Amino acid sequence: MVSRIAGHLQKLGHVRQWLTHPSLEGQHSRAARYVFPSLALQIDQLPTFGDNFSYILKPLTKANGSHAMCVDCGDASQTISWLEHIMTTTGEAEQQHQQGNEQETFVMSQLHIWNTHHHWDHCGQNEQLVKWAQTTLSGLDSTGISNTNGTVRVFAQDERVDEITDRVVPGDELQVTDRATCRVIATPGHTNGQCSFLISKTGATAVEGESDNNANDTGDMDQSPQLLFCGDTLFVGGCGRFFDGPAYTSAFETMQKLKQLDQDTLVFCAHEYTQQNLRFVQDMVNERQVVDWVSQPTVNYLADTVAEQRKDKQPTVPSTIGIESEINPFLMASTVDDFALVRDARDNF
Repeated sequence: MVSRIAGHLQKLGHVRQWLTHPSLEGQHSRAARYVFPSLALQIDQLPTFGDNFSYILKPLTKANGSHAMCVDCGDASQTISWLEHIMTTTGEAEQQHQQGNEQETFVMSQLHIWNTHHHWDHCGQNEQLVKWAQTTLSGLDSTGISNTNGTVRVFAQDERVDEITDRVVPGDELQVTDRATCRVIATPGHTNGQCSFLISKTGATAVEGESDNNANDTGDMDQSPQLLFCGDTLFVGGCGRFFDGPAYTSAFETMQKLKQLDQDTLVFCAHEYTQQNLRFVQDMVNERQVVDWVSQPTVNYLADTVAEQRKDKQPTVPSTIGIESEINPFLMASTVDDFALVRDARDNF
């Protein structure tokens, strides 16, 4: 398992670039870009507020698509600044992907806002994003009349999400690029209406089951990976506490569902909670010894690794389903009672 963690971090370094911009200064973590040519997709991970992550997804070239996707972008000012930045620059990722071709900037025709749930730090400034998109992306229809319809859409399962235009249901598919598709998964627990977005190569099965336990030790991360944007459903070493009343059974069932994803699935959660989560796990495993289904050496190794990452303000997200299946007591709980024991203990930690 230690080799799985080391291999994951090594491969992240191959697809990640660090980002700098005035809108990203003074944040809790460094901003990062992840490039997946097999999906024709670029993901910008933006730290915001005290510990949130927002994600902006875009096709690598205009041949791959012309709409950007904002996932849980609660800070409209930062998001708009970054969208305007990527619309006027050609980054290293695009340059590498367009070798031998004329360089192109990103011409965005639509903005798609994906929200995992209704909390303010995820969707509280959707109105500003919608107004910006309607103004910035508006064009002329065939009659020469200004047309803003369709320039921005807000996708969510929970009707409490601000500015929602498209209410999704589990199993819905959303086009990401010409090579990648997103499937909506219901993941209740943190809130009753929480959903997650799972991106796979177009035509691939969204839920593959468990893969070889050594699959994450070697090889290339960009071999048609699956990417899970799960909001506050699952964290590195933790999961979101309940806001819509006790949800032990539904949250446990959500964990069981996520465990069935391919072990190499990258988990892009919405908060940098890892150090505190791992302190809790260590307390449960090492000190109180009430959790015996988590490997003590593995969680201790990851805690030490994370401590080094945070010294340099590196994000500890994304993790993988494989890693979480070895160190996350919520994902590893085998019964509702075990899950409830850990949930109650974490709420009082």
